[in-house]
Amino acid sequence: MQGGRCICLSFSSDSDLTKWLRKCTKAAAKLPNLADLSNNHLEYIPENLFVNDRLSQLNLRHNALKERPIEEDIYTIGWVDDLPSFQNLHSLNLSDNDLYVFPSAICQVLTLQELNVSSNMMADLPPIIAELINLRVLHLHNNLLSSLPSEMSTMRQLYILILAFNRFTCIPEVLVSMPQVENVVMAGNYIDRLPGDTVSGLKHIKQMDLRLNSLTLPPVVTMTFELLEHLTHLDVCHNNATNLDLRALPSLEYLRCCHNQLVLLQASGTSLKQLHARHNSLQSIYVTPLPENLRILDVAHNELGKLPDWVCDLWRLEKLNASHNRLTLLPNRLLSNMESLRHLYVDHNQLSALPDWVENCAVETLHVEYNRLEELPDNLLINCPKLCITQVRLQQYGSDEGLFAMCDGGRNNEAPLLLQEKLPAIMRDEMNHPLTSERYLKYTLLTAHRKLKASGQRLGASAALCHIRAAAADDVDSYGDYSLGVANVGSCEVVLCRQGEALRLSRLFTVAGDEPE
Repeated sequence: MQGGRCICLSFSSDSDLTKWLRKCTKAAAKLPNLADLSNNHLEYIPENLFVNDRLSQLNLRHNALKERPIEEDIYTIGWVDDLPSFQNLHSLNLSDNDLYVFPSAICQVLTLQELNVSSNMMADLPPIIAELINLRVLHLHNNLLSSLPSEMSTMRQLYILILAFNRFTCIPEVLVSMPQVENVVMAGNYIDRLPGDTVSGLKHIKQMDLRLNSLTLPPVVTMTFELLEHLTHLDVCHNNATNLDLRALPSLEYLRCCHNQLVLLQASGTSLKQLHARHNSLQSIYVTPLPENLRILDVAHNELGKLPDWVCDLWRLEKLNASHNRLTLLPNRLLSNMESLRHLYVDHNQLSALPDWVENCAVETLHVEYNRLEELPDNLLINCPKLCITQVRLQQYGSDEGLFAMCDGGRNNEAPLLLQEKLPAIMRDEMNHPLTSERYLKYTLLTAHRKLKASGQRLGASAALCHIRAAAADDVDSYGDYSLGVANVGSCEVVLCRQGEALRLSRLFTVAGDEPE
């Protein structure tokens, strides 16, 4: 028994012994192979846990576990040193336990495949860690490490190494001798350069995360990236790069270079699937050859005056975000035959018009606010059948009035299109009706509901109306003033925003709360 204790059992016959053993075996078979004791403020591992020799996953994160003190007088169990008692342990999480020193006893758990010792303020690793020959994933992030022992080169099963938020000033040399390592996460360190001899030894790396460092990545450095022939994922966000040339990476599929100081970006389009370059100062983007597999292009918050013409040839592009730039026009074919484009964000620019050619448009989300637009293309709503939120903005509805409306049909666009066509005429009729003129916007929505007939009423839609008009000419006291009227139904509301302040002009109407209506 654990702790030096012994229990003696006697049986009157062999058959009783056999029955007892059978019951013990059955009870032991029901023991779980996973134990989660995280966030329990434990100082010792519970003694009853050691009964379960089938345990394969043990989570001890965020506790206060300790190693056995040398001066211990009475042998007790439950220290970190007792973890080798679990002979079938595959995954062990000891993160956030204030260990300060790597517990060497763990290296005796040779069955370990995943080990997490992050957030323990450890300054170094012992060479004995190399004895974990079956380890595949090692989490060392959020410590005080600045180097790795060279003995780790013998850990041939290790292929994911997470070193983020430590004190590394360069990529550890031992990685050059670990060709099986595919993923390296070194975000949040102090790396300011990538020596050519280091890069040449990392040709086996597939994914590299270098966020939140101090890299400048000039062309003389990125030229050596041609040796990284297997690199598919690269993240260099939050660094100090100004001119990023990654044309030497033909296998690159996912590139993230947000929050730098980039003015120019060049990349290979051979395999590129996602490009995220928001929050820079980009004026030009060059991608060659044509990135035919590109699905996401995010260049928001830059200084682009126009989008590359090749954007219209990306037949697999699903999302394009070019908001907060200096765009004055969009490529003519951007809304035509882009059969995969679902989300388009070009808000906060200087656009005075959208492309007139709208054909086979699959856009579902379209943001064009905060531009210089006065009208939308006539055929936009007709040729964008999946655009389920319809906006009506008729500034010249009358000589001295404007009508604005938004109609949301959810997943259908039939009702919004019918409303777009009928609302202006319906409102004019209600304004001139002797019985409804005082509350004409309310009756506009009621009449529109009736005119949708069975099809529109079955599908349903939410709508909000906003009508601005000048005061009557014979009203001397209000001459030159304008009145604003609103009405809404469903989940739409009208909000007036000025200088960061929001004023609700409407409220939601529900059956329970508005029985008279």
